Amino acid sequence: MSSILDDKLESYVWLLAKQAPDESEIFPVDRNFLEKRLDEIKSFNAVSFLYYNFEMVNDLYVTQLLACLPEIWTDIKLDDLITLSENFTNVFSYCTLIKYTYKYIEIDIIEIVLNIVAKKNRDDFKSVIEYLHKQWNVLIKSAETMMDFEDGFIDVDYHQWMNIKQSFLMDKRVKPALLTYTEVEEYVRRFVI
Repeated sequence: MSSILDDKLESYVWLLAKQAPDESEIFPVDRNFLEKRLDEIKSFNAVSFLYYNFEMVNDLYVTQLLACLPEIWTDIKLDDLITLSENFTNVFSYCTLIKYTYKYIEIDIIEIVLNIVAKKNRDDFKSVIEYLHKQWNVLIKSAETMMDFEDGFIDVDYHQWMNIKQSFLMDKRVKPALLTYTEVEEYVRRFVI
């Protein structure tokens, strides 16, 4: 775990999360706010940056932040996501990672994350399963979310995300996400406590 810990980055993530809602045009954070800070963000270890955001900041902010920062994901591999999961200390981090990777990157790492959680903390494992059973619909990219990308609301080229997806899918352990409500609901229901 020590390799992803960075006190300076931890403070920076907190500061960024504090400033973003007040300084962004779109709540809670937007690409324009991040553009001014992009070089500094990219100067940090990307895995550590993801870790602190998943671990310390709320889901709404993290989802919007990461949707605006495909650059952070360019060199991230499945093993990095496994490292994140192995170091998470709360159930919200697992749920946000699953939701983000499934919905935005369109990759399925649910079983991989569940296996890690099951070994670490049985109560967290149960909570993640309950989350999936009750909130499975948040794993689907809605038409509105797609329009946010297509209309430039996110201000990121959607094709960047498809390239990141393809990079992840080169790892045989990663599966493509299912894309319909019926398929996703049936899929998550098979996970049992």
